[in-house]
Amino acid sequence: MFVLKKILAAFFIPPGLFVTLLAGAAVWLLIKKRKGIKLLVFLFGLAVFVWALSSAPVSDMLTRSLEKAVPQPKNPRGDVIIVLHGTGQRLGPAVSLQSNLKIPLVLCGYNYLEEYPEEEARLRRSLQASGIPAEMLIIETESRDTLENIRFAKAICRERGFVSPLVVTSAFHSRRVRLTCRKQGFKAVIVPVSYTVLGQGIRYRWRDWLPLAEGLYKTSLALNEYLGLVFYGIAY
Repeated sequence: MFVLKKILAAFFIPPGLFVTLLAGAAVWLLIKKRKGIKLLVFLFGLAVFVWALSSAPVSDMLTRSLEKAVPQPKNPRGDVIIVLHGTGQRLGPAVSLQSNLKIPLVLCGYNYLEEYPEEEARLRRSLQASGIPAEMLIIETESRDTLENIRFAKAICRERGFVSPLVVTSAFHSRRVRLTCRKQGFKAVIVPVSYTVLGQGIRYRWRDWLPLAEGLYKTSLALNEYLGLVFYGIAY
């Protein structure tokens, strides 16, 4: 009964609900013997496509390809750490790295702090309590995307005299960061963190093959990265 409950829930809650509706429409056409075999095949195909994109194995496959693109550097060394704001746990690993190297920490892309100055003050206090001196903390609040992150980071390094920056970002995002750094002429060592698939020893169970919102969310993040790689490669 437990397994049946989980399967039914998966197919009656989005995104599984969309699979059910599409497959149901195809079955209805088949039962009514309506003309349009191409439409029937299209609906079934679309249902399977949505199902696949919402399953953990497919979303992990897309993510794994991104996470393995940029290798983890051994014993990274530099004169400044730049952490890019975005999806995934990035700040924690950056703080740990700063604690080991005792070099300045730059937070890039924290534009939401412009509207919430009390949040910036709270963030500064929290980081200082973690052992980062106030004079070693720089928060950049103007950049809005990866391209602007790198442009502002490059400007900060030029103004402050940093020559060996370490750029910390989520592993699945590191490939686009590397591409952007190269195209912007910004020499930096990329430090991927927050791995979600690569090296995690994931073992799939029956439930992971169901269409779930978590799988679709991870797929959307991965597809956004692939789209960003194409766009950044062409436009910038």
